[in-house]
Amino acid sequence: MLESEKKIEELFSDISYLRKAIQKNSKLINQLAISHYVRLTVVLCALTVILFSVIHYFIESRYGSFAGASNTIRYTFFGAIALSVVALQLIKQRDIIRGAKEIDSSASFDKIITEIYTNRVIALPILFTVLILFFTTAAYLQGHGYLWVPIVSVGIGVLLIVYYVLLNVPDFLVSGIWQVVSGCAVCLLPQVGPRVGAVMTISTGFLILAGYSLLFAQPSSTPTSEE
Repeated sequence: MLESEKKIEELFSDISYLRKAIQKNSKLINQLAISHYVRLTVVLCALTVILFSVIHYFIESRYGSFAGASNTIRYTFFGAIALSVVALQLIKQRDIIRGAKEIDSSASFDKIITEIYTNRVIALPILFTVLILFFTTAAYLQGHGYLWVPIVSVGIGVLLIVYYVLLNVPDFLVSGIWQVVSGCAVCLLPQVGPRVGAVMTISTGFLILAGYSLLFAQPSSTPTSEE
């Protein structure tokens, strides 16, 4: 009888140790409400797409076509887009790290990066970025430059859906579906034009993500106390 009780106690001790180990090793990625902390970034992304669409329109209106503008104007335009992308990435990383700190204030910067930015999380956007650049370049060289909008939109949508599968973030699924469906629709309706298409697909998709996150997403879980 005593031996049975001892084995039961050891079993409960092992289970408790396992539970604490799982919480310690994965609590940041499991408890962090990612969509809550990227909300500012996705809203800024949507506004950035709208802003550059308007700027592109004024350049075409002024010079007859974008290609008719001087190299300085075109390079400045693309340079501004690149700087905006970098700035948005920095804002996103700052907000995610801040959210992780709210869950575990004792977590070091290295621990946050290691637990949140796993190989899967990092590899996916790199892979999709390479594929999007490849297909948009191929479309442009084949004389189908207008396809960059559906390619980018569908690429972002598929990436968000994959992240939904990996991280179980419903906001990503809703936005991802919009990006894919609207991107396919714009692909079949080239008369829509790239500027309007970008606003309809990418900007609207990001705003849907932010809105869904604001209305339905749950806040980050509070850290479980260790007994």
